[in-house]
Amino acid sequence: MIFIIPIILGAAAIAASALGIGAGIAGVSDMNDAKNMGKSAQEQHERACNRLKNEWECTQNLAEEYGQLQLNIKIRTIGRFVKFIERIGQRGSLSDKQFLEG
Repeated sequence: MIFIIPIILGAAAIAASALGIGAGIAGVSDMNDAKNMGKSAQEQHERACNRLKNEWECTQNLAEEYGQLQLNIKIRTIGRFVKFIERIGQRGSLSDKQFLEG
């Protein structure tokens, strides 16, 4: 009967080591999964940053075009207004001359 105790203890030690090895393998597998998830997240982040940069540049270009359009409109509007004032002034001057001459 004394010989059975070392055998039982040996079997328990083998079972515990097998359990430890199994847990270690599972841990390594979990670490590999975590590395893959990290790489995937990094790639997604880089793609999102690239999309953001492209959208930012597109928005900046549109804003620049819009600003230039606003300037052109103001310049044309002011130019037309000045020409209008000049025409009115010329007409007024001619009619005043004719009135004074008449």
